[in-house]
Amino acid sequence: MIQWFFQHYWVVGIIQLIGIIHAYKSGKTNWIFILIFLPLVGALAYFIVEVLPGLQSGKLGFLTQHLFESRQSIQELEKNLRISDTFVNRTELARAYASRKNYAKAIELYQSALQGMYAEDLEVILQLGRLYFLQDQFPQTIQYLQKARLLSPQGLIRPDDELWLGIAYLESGDYSNAEQTLQNHVRFHKTVDAMYYLGMVYQKQGRTQEAQKIWTVVMDQRDLIPKQNRQFHMQYIHKARKALSK
Repeated sequence: MIQWFFQHYWVVGIIQLIGIIHAYKSGKTNWIFILIFLPLVGALAYFIVEVLPGLQSGKLGFLTQHLFESRQSIQELEKNLRISDTFVNRTELARAYASRKNYAKAIELYQSALQGMYAEDLEVILQLGRLYFLQDQFPQTIQYLQKARLLSPQGLIRPDDELWLGIAYLESGDYSNAEQTLQNHVRFHKTVDAMYYLGMVYQKQGRTQEAQKIWTVVMDQRDLIPKQNRQFHMQYIHKARKALSK
């Protein structure tokens, strides 16, 4: 290992430099000293702790990445459901499947939980809307998130649910509802991902100047993104730049 390190020190140097640049741009400056003084080990630790979770989160933003978190054993939860087929046991197993990205099984269990007195359980309906979104099944996303909006006195409580509903409308070609939903989201939250997708709605409708205007605003938000969710939102800065370059 030591011999390889000295023979390929330039590779380690490149990895170290990439890590330092990424940490600086992501606002994780506390990692820079670790990356400088522990080149290979520091870079590996940085990748595991900071970069890998962001890659695995996919569509899950800062507000939604823990929606399906479950540390319970699937085997134990399956056993519990066999012993007692209750709403709680069924939904806890569904959540555990979702946390392991087994969305199809999670959807199946959540669907089967919507029976009797739980036929209109708000949390289950919301989870189904979110899971369908992660499966790119946008008509079903709209169906369940709209139903959740009607069931809840406050509408969609989590901002990301409203955002995902707007994206689902966009992907389904319903530009009128997509524009209305995303404009409402931007009005209150002004996140770069929502503004980027609103620009896409304008572009799809042939409103190029409005699309360019909002993408320019996205570009100007780079320094205003909070450190804790900068890593996720930077992808939309890059997308806006790419859209403007066309």
